[in-house]
Amino acid sequence: KTYKEVTLSELLQRLERQDIKMALVDVRTKGEYYDTSSTYQQSNIGHIKGAINIPLQDFRKDPSTVHQLEAYKDKDIYVIFSHSYRSRVVSNLLLDSGFNHINNTRGSMTEFFRRYNEVEPFANDLYETSINYKNIATAQLPEELQTNRNPLFINISNTQNISGIL
Repeated sequence: KTYKEVTLSELLQRLERQDIKMALVDVRTKGEYYDTSSTYQQSNIGHIKGAINIPLQDFRKDPSTVHQLEAYKDKDIYVIFSHSYRSRVVSNLLLDSGFNHINNTRGSMTEFFRRYNEVEPFANDLYETSINYKNIATAQLPEELQTNRNPLFINISNTQNISGIL
């Protein structure tokens, strides 16, 4: 058995159709999911509306956590994370627990900013965040520059060489 790899755009298209034969499981921490992570501020990237948030740590601490998804055992389950590492771990765990229709979302939530042109049509209806600042994708930058007279660019980097701050 293996899980299927899907793109964020494919997942969002299915969610837009309001398919009741599926479930979306976000395996990030509660802080990442609710944009309150003080440890990893860069992980505050929002979430997809209606996702079931069960952190990977919960699956690891208590293997019976998988029973929270029992109602979806015969449905398609889409697993999402911020990149896709933890979602692959949970995808395999669900397969090992007898779930058959597992889909790992390749790239996961960071794809909202990497491939914004593909997911932008779904952003208003399916994406939400509680942060009070605006994360934008590179594709949104030209429009932002045209409509905002005094944009502030902040480059936060873990390297010593910081350049390009406007």
